[in-house]
Amino acid sequence: LTRETMQELILRLWAETGKTVFFITHSVEEGLFLGTRLLVMSPRPGRIQASFRPPFSTQYVSGRGARDIKSDPEYIAMREEVLSMVLDSEPSVSSGGCHE
Repeated sequence: LTRETMQELILRLWAETGKTVFFITHSVEEGLFLGTRLLVMSPRPGRIQASFRPPFSTQYVSGRGARDIKSDPEYIAMREEVLSMVLDSEPSVSSGGCHE
């Protein structure tokens, strides 16, 4: 609940001030909800792999509820697309990608 409360606070402050916010996160869900632009980076070396323009932060600021947004089929589809990209670019344990 604390994370969701903070996300909503960030969006309200963004809407009230009109300031640009640069936010780095490892959470796909958080990036989709907070971002107006989401960049997916590849692992080693880090390169921009894809760019998305999620509409969800603007929808929240316009009055749509956070729970409604996060259960929307469009949100879920975009989340799955981004997660697939991230997971497909990670080295698997069986291919020797995991080192102790």
